[in-house]
Amino acid sequence: MPLMEWGDGLQVAVIVALAAVGTCLLVVGAFGSGALCFGVAALWFWRLYRTGE
Repeated sequence: MPLMEWGDGLQVAVIVALAAVGTCLLVVGAFGSGALCFGVAALWFWRLYRTGE
C-alpha cells in the first residue's frame, strides 16, 4: 500500500509552488498578491490535512 497517492503528492507540489510564488511576490513588494497566494496555499493544505484524518 503506497504511503501517499499520486494525487496527494501533486496537491502537495502545487501547495509548495503557491507558497514559493507567494514568497517571490512578497520579496518584490506585491504584498496583496503574495498574501493571497499564501492564503490559498494555507487553506488548501488545511483541507488536505483534514481529509487525511
